[in-house]
Amino acid sequence: MFRVYGYLVDSIVTRSIPREATGDSYFRESLMSTKTSLTFALAIGAAIGWLPAAQAYTACQLPDQNQNGAPGTPFVGSDTWEQNPLLHAENVSVAVEVSVARVRWWGTYVDALTPVECLAPAGDDFQIRWYENDGLDGLPGTLIHSSLVGDVNRQATGLFIEDINPHTEYQYEADLDEPVLLTPETGYWLSIQAINAFPGQECYWAWETAPAENQAALWRSATGEWETTTYDLAYCLFGETTIPALSTWGAVALALLLMVAGTVVFRRKATA
Repeated sequence: MFRVYGYLVDSIVTRSIPREATGDSYFRESLMSTKTSLTFALAIGAAIGWLPAAQAYTACQLPDQNQNGAPGTPFVGSDTWEQNPLLHAENVSVAVEVSVARVRWWGTYVDALTPVECLAPAGDDFQIRWYENDGLDGLPGTLIHSSLVGDVNRQATGLFIEDINPHTEYQYEADLDEPVLLTPETGYWLSIQAINAFPGQECYWAWETAPAENQAALWRSATGEWETTTYDLAYCLFGETTIPALSTWGAVALALLLMVAGTVVFRRKATA
């Protein structure tokens, strides 16, 4: 393949140079150097151009089935339950630019009147919201994305969340309706809220907490302000980094610039 690139470069460069100019030994050396640079640039550029433009990305804050924060909190309501609708949010930051396409989280079903868990409904619908961090007060600010995901992938993990009576731990996973772009320069808040599946009952969905990271999850009622907590919430994010690969044509353009520079040097020497 390298020979093919070499032949291509030789044909293009040699035919573009006036024949009388090739008699100068200095120019011949410059021309050979330019040909070599361009050939290597084509070969390396082609190889780089075939590399994937993004890398898989995963970031998790995993649950531990225990009570977290102070006082100990194993799970927290985040449901549109008509008697007490609540919304929770967890802060998220990234070190590189990321396009998030899929979210995983954990939770259970709580009976508001007794310490016994409610049976899981036939299906679940969730509202997944992304907010930019309000830099003034560190609270969720502008809503940048909202996905209503229905019939999510739910499965019992076989584990139980610690409480007065243990509650079955469920894992949920869903694709967003479109990827969400997160950048290192901006902080974000992830909010997951169940669309209540227990009309007329005393049951609601609760988001499972996670071991302490920065203990900065927030909550609010339907009409209230955001309130601070002492626990974190469990989630995983899946997507791709958005770092682009160098294209083949980018390398070719660089080589052409080198060739032009070499020609300019020759002309200056010839006219000196």
